[in-house]
Amino acid sequence: MVKESNFDQTLSPDPFSLMEFSKANSQNAAPNGVNVLLADTTRWAGATRLALALSKAGFEVAVVCPDHHPILKTRTRFQTFHYSAMRPERSLSLAIATAEPHMVIPCDE
Repeated sequence: MVKESNFDQTLSPDPFSLMEFSKANSQNAAPNGVNVLLADTTRWAGATRLALALSKAGFEVAVVCPDHHPILKTRTRFQTFHYSAMRPERSLSLAIATAEPHMVIPCDE
């Protein structure tokens, strides 16, 4: 018999479900100082929604993204790093070395 858990809620495609999961399970909320780095090579809005949800859930969020990304237009300020398609490894390694994240989340398909 498989026991259902609230973990299944985190697999939802809606990034705001992370906030609801955190509210419903306060013992599972992100501890202070947990850094995540979102890596997005496109300009899709999904990474922006995910960054906002993670920030509201208590994570420290940094983002590596190309110029003119929607996340750069939000009221919430994140630590951002420029992503260069000509030097992707350098862009990511610089962001990782500077932000020192506990987790890197790729935001592309």
